[in-house]
Amino acid sequence: AVADGFGRWQELFKRGLSKMRERGELRPEADPAALAHLLAAAFQGGALLDQAAGESTPLRDALYGALAYIESFAAER
Repeated sequence: AVADGFGRWQELFKRGLSKMRERGELRPEADPAALAHLLAAAFQGGALLDQAAGESTPLRDALYGALAYIESFAAER
């Protein structure tokens, strides 16, 4: 059940990132599947660290890092 949920999230991320690449918002070398895995891993890992630490800083930092990496593939405007 948990794997199914994360699989759905990854598919949503992948579709969204694919559409961004198709619209020219992401450079052609951006790999939507790999970036979707990155987002899911940042969320999962950050959430686990949040639970262990009892605070929200790890999740926030993991997601900001993942988003910054994805932003590095932004097409120049």
